[in-house]
Amino acid sequence: MATSRRKFLKAGMIFTVFARAPAILGNVVKDLETISATSNLTRETFARYLNTMFRIRLGKASEISLKLISVGDVKAATTHPEQVRGRENFSLLFEGPPQSFELTQETYAIEHQAMGRFSLFLVPVGKPENRHHEAIINRF
Repeated sequence: MATSRRKFLKAGMIFTVFARAPAILGNVVKDLETISATSNLTRETFARYLNTMFRIRLGKASEISLKLISVGDVKAATTHPEQVRGRENFSLLFEGPPQSFELTQETYAIEHQAMGRFSLFLVPVGKPENRHHEAIINRF
């Protein structure tokens, strides 16, 4: 039975699409889990875990633990109360070990024993010898 080049390529493309389907669906499910996990990231939730440790994975074998030392207010930029209603703005201040100065301004995957896994954009603040890391949360 002779197979044309066209039929061979078509069969190969169909096979490739179906072979990738589980990986694509897995990523969609992971993204949905991340979205539902971030809906719990409120000021009240973080306040409950003040003075607890949060792990940041830097690679497959490297991690740094940061301690949440402050959950503070962030003033809204607007003076119109109707625009502020329903918004939640707050800051998180983390303290780490001396090697935490390696953390640059970036989004990190963070894990907490009770809160699970989520991502935060951390910014280093302070001098290198007394470095802290801050995240600003603006929820609309």
